[in-house]
Amino acid sequence: MSAIVPDNGRRLVIQLKECVQRLATHNVVFTEKDQDAQSFCSALEVILLHGIKISEFNGAIPLWAFLERLENLTPPCIPLRNTIGAVASMPTFRTPIAKARAWIRQVLNAGHLDESVMFMMAQSQLLRTYYYAGAILLNAEEGMGLVSQFSTHINLLLLFLT
Repeated sequence: MSAIVPDNGRRLVIQLKECVQRLATHNVVFTEKDQDAQSFCSALEVILLHGIKISEFNGAIPLWAFLERLENLTPPCIPLRNTIGAVASMPTFRTPIAKARAWIRQVLNAGHLDESVMFMMAQSQLLRTYYYAGAILLNAEEGMGLVSQFSTHINLLLLFLT
């Protein structure tokens, strides 16, 4: 079990918040070619991977497996289920990490990032299966801080990411 440094998690949250603030200052449509949009997607991916268990999953990054498990929970989070299903049905994304990255863009395009992250954070037992203690998604204070940033800024932006 690898130790998670809390300061590293805080630094990642700060970096994501800075990306959110940069995006929120623009009044434009973002595409995958925009550096701020790319930085935001990368920072969000790092947050979602923070503290994820890799050695327990034969060295594979299990983010997509975690998302698929979330898709099948009852009662479901319909927007989360829809975005995961949309990515799963796309034949262009073959590897689990490519699917996870595509899901990030899909959930942003659908405007359901805050709702999806809140649903993830509510699944504490499943989170503990896939994440070490100290992971950002297991930290209610940091996680809810992220969600408030998404609710305030990101869902108001028009993103066209592929």
